[in-house]
Amino acid sequence: MRPPAREHRFGWLAPMVVWPTARWLLPAPARRPQGGGTRRRDDEALFAAVSFILTSHAPWRAVPPGFGVSWQHTHRSFRHWRDHGTWDRLALVAHSRQAPDQVRYWADRLAASAAGRGYGREPEDPG
Repeated sequence: MRPPAREHRFGWLAPMVVWPTARWLLPAPARRPQGGGTRRRDDEALFAAVSFILTSHAPWRAVPPGFGVSWQHTHRSFRHWRDHGTWDRLALVAHSRQAPDQVRYWADRLAASAAGRGYGREPEDPG
């Protein structure tokens, strides 16, 4: 029996129908001012883990080990993507391209869930 194709390994997670669109919207990895760190290896696994947490409303520490990414890395990626407007752009792109209903539904749901988890971002100084 052949193993499943790499791009479909998280196909069991319904929100992953948006992955073909989302993959092009992810910002470049954040640069560490002190340098170092490791190269981002698996955007698909990170996106799947973030999608799982956003749709299940589970705490970040509940990222299952099957995703192959730590909860800390998952949360950092979520914050980075949120701060760059990835979730809102995903919903806009899904609607502007007249994507299938299922893609638009999950793009909207992920964007709304991400907005609900918007805590932790410093408000901009209006002055």
